[in-house]
Amino acid sequence: MRAAGPHPDRLAEGASYLMRAAGRGRRARHATAGRAAAAALAGALALSGCGLPLMMDMETAMRVCRDEARSAMGPRVNLDLATGTGGPRVGGAVEISTDWLFGRDPERIYTDCVVRRTGELPTRPLRG
Repeated sequence: MRAAGPHPDRLAEGASYLMRAAGRGRRARHATAGRAAAAALAGALALSGCGLPLMMDMETAMRVCRDEARSAMGPRVNLDLATGTGGPRVGGAVEISTDWLFGRDPERIYTDCVVRRTGELPTRPLRG
């Protein structure tokens, strides 16, 4: 799961817009200064997602971490069946976690995740 913060694609779009806008200056030195400012702003925005994670409340953290730990319990299989004007359709997906492949303990993954997100131990165990 990705840490909270601006989406990297949004940052790239914003930086690209700023760079284009900076290039429309009347004088070359203003355009260069604008480009430097835009690059500095884009760098600051990109690094803002690398800071300390935002803490969340215990219930939300346990729900998010329960889903993360479940992926270590085994592969997930999704099967989609649909019908429409084009006829019946079937689709599916198999999700295999590296935590499961490496045999990591789901309870440990859950506890570490909750502590990382709240700074406290979970109030309920994973299987509780």
